[in-house]
Amino acid sequence: SFFVNEQISPIRTLDDVVARGLVICTHLGSTTHEYMNTNCPNANLVLKPGSRPNIGEFIDGCDLALTYNNLWEVAETQNCSLEKVGDVVSYTRAGFRTKVDDG
Repeated sequence: SFFVNEQISPIRTLDDVVARGLVICTHLGSTTHEYMNTNCPNANLVLKPGSRPNIGEFIDGCDLALTYNNLWEVAETQNCSLEKVGDVVSYTRAGFRTKVDDG
């Protein structure tokens, strides 16, 4: 996970974001939400539902978005006014389940 913002500088770390009281959009019930609750309980969060939002709509109403790398890769091709800020905040493992039909 890492931050994406719209013309706010200079922000290089999560501490910069929290210290400035910037509003951070993140995914409700996600690993990014859990990370922020654990590591930055005083952060100004806006929790957004859905796991695959349009990044331009997702960041609406916030100064920054804490989102997944795969969503950012898609967003880079959709909205040139956004930029990646700072280093990765947290690395997490991901996977998916399948339903097996034995019959």
